[in-house]
Amino acid sequence: MDLATGPERLLKEGAADRRRPGFIGSALVRELLSRGDEVLAVDKLTYAGVEASLTEVADHPASAS
Repeated sequence: MDLATGPERLLKEGAADRRRPGFIGSALVRELLSRGDEVLAVDKLTYAGVEASLTEVADHPASAS
């Protein structure tokens, strides 16, 4: 987020991960939301995608997944 222009509106692909080291999708979504950005989280939910990794941000007013 650029404080001069305000919150950003972002798309994060590969957002639902297993929350293991090396998987940063859901961690990045949580960080962006905490900064005040709006985030659209998208994931194909294949072998590495775990929808539950985004449950804590699902009800965030600036989150869409």
